[in-house]
Amino acid sequence: MVSSLLADALSDPSSVLQDLYQKNREANNFPRVVVHHFASVFASDADIQQVRIQNLFICTCSGNKRPLVRFRAMVQSTGTEVYCKELPARQLGGWGLAEECGDRVDDDPTSHAYEHFLDDRTTLWAVSVPGESAWASGTAVKTLSQTSAQSKKNPFPSQAHLGVNVKLYGSEAESLKLTDVVTFVGILVNAPILNVNEEEIEVPTLHTVFHRSPDESRLPFKFPMDMLVLGAPNDIIQNLTLGPLHALRSELIAWIAAEGLGGDTTVAEWILMACISRVQSREPPILPLSLTISSFPAPPPIPNTSPTRVILEPTIKHVLQLLLPALVHLPLSISFMNESRFQPQSVDEELLSGCLQLPAGTVVLVSDSAVSEGTLHETGVRNVAALKQCVRNQTLDYIFPYSSFPFQTDLEFIALAQGRTSPFVETDVYVPLRPGEGVSVLYKDAAQVQKPPAEKLKHFRDLLGGAKQGKVQISEEISQFIQQDYVRGRQSSPSPVTSDDLILRMSLARLMSLSFHSPELTKDIWAITKKLDDSRKELLRATAPGVDQRGPI
Repeated sequence: MVSSLLADALSDPSSVLQDLYQKNREANNFPRVVVHHFASVFASDADIQQVRIQNLFICTCSGNKRPLVRFRAMVQSTGTEVYCKELPARQLGGWGLAEECGDRVDDDPTSHAYEHFLDDRTTLWAVSVPGESAWASGTAVKTLSQTSAQSKKNPFPSQAHLGVNVKLYGSEAESLKLTDVVTFVGILVNAPILNVNEEEIEVPTLHTVFHRSPDESRLPFKFPMDMLVLGAPNDIIQNLTLGPLHALRSELIAWIAAEGLGGDTTVAEWILMACISRVQSREPPILPLSLTISSFPAPPPIPNTSPTRVILEPTIKHVLQLLLPALVHLPLSISFMNESRFQPQSVDEELLSGCLQLPAGTVVLVSDSAVSEGTLHETGVRNVAALKQCVRNQTLDYIFPYSSFPFQTDLEFIALAQGRTSPFVETDVYVPLRPGEGVSVLYKDAAQVQKPPAEKLKHFRDLLGGAKQGKVQISEEISQFIQQDYVRGRQSSPSPVTSDDLILRMSLARLMSLSFHSPELTKDIWAITKKLDDSRKELLRATAPGVDQRGPI
């Protein structure tokens, strides 16, 4: 019986909708009936995998009528519209069927005579997840060269992406908010809309039959990791100096250092900490650890023999893309800052996207190696201010014609600065890079990165993904121990130790626990945390006299 329902939904979802409507015409909330039916049919991951996401592009272009597709996407903007929910022949009009038939209720569809034919639905513009790594998306989307007809509604308009007009019925959209990553399942058609220039264009349009929430759409990582996969019982995690988890963590740090940082394992460990951080609390504010890697060399000069301009990207970008579900690179230059839009902005009642309109959990790599002499115009100054605000407060202002409103973000920032600091980003922690090899290894092409074996790479991703989603408990005993250790440190330290030092170190200790997949902060982890932070301070004192514990004074 279930397999028959599944086959019908996959082969002819429009007929399934009409059948449901004839049986439930008097239902007070027919959209809820639709959601319940299709969500039940596609209840398991195995079932939903049969709705192939790549059909989204192929079916739209090939002329296949009203296929069922799924689309994992970021919500970019929202709105509402009136639609014809029932045709005069008592046939279902929603889910694009009225538009398909070409029926119109009246020249004035809002007139009282036709009120019972009408209802409201939510419209969303959704884009393929910005910066999503190819391994995480599991689709061929990243190989496409196309950009959508509404490319200005994508955070990076010139990059390949899919943009879709999503329509949701009933109360389905009430829980969704901007930048949520959602898996939509629905009927795909081509339908006209008016673009920002008031021109009618056809765009892919998805009439949703159900969706999976942001939590359900997350990649399935475990915390703590299943140690049996690594060949050891789970209780081995309690011994931080032995066992495969400690070894796996060390291997991950060593690989990041070798492939992306010229062998600098200290910086690699700090990058690990930054990548697994996230917003823990808004009040009191426990925000992601932001990191500047200082003394990061500029790329080597390129012979001017190529007919096209060659832009070298830092190797660490390619390394992190192999490990993280989503990463974006902001290659700052005077022209990039003057010509780009970092904040979403409403233009003619259309919300255009910005580089920082990104889903929670995205790692943002900021580099300033392309910055040269020049003048920042008003747009550039506003972009820099938005970037600094996002790093400092984890909020981003959306610009409207007569006002702006802050929206909460949860982004992890790693800055690559040629000097001791970057004039464009102010972070929590500064760590100088000390590569053991030449500059060229810091700017290798993605194809030159030596990948670990597939199984090892999966374990690396599981360690990072699980750590980012995990939670750490701090017992009363450990809390008292840390406070006593802090008091002893203040008494014996040759330089001033403030409460900010304790707050930073406590945040780092939580991240250290997560990196070991330990649900509890222990004395061993606290000792490892202190050692890592003390080594950073020594590096700062050795490479740049006149610095405090975070960075240059």
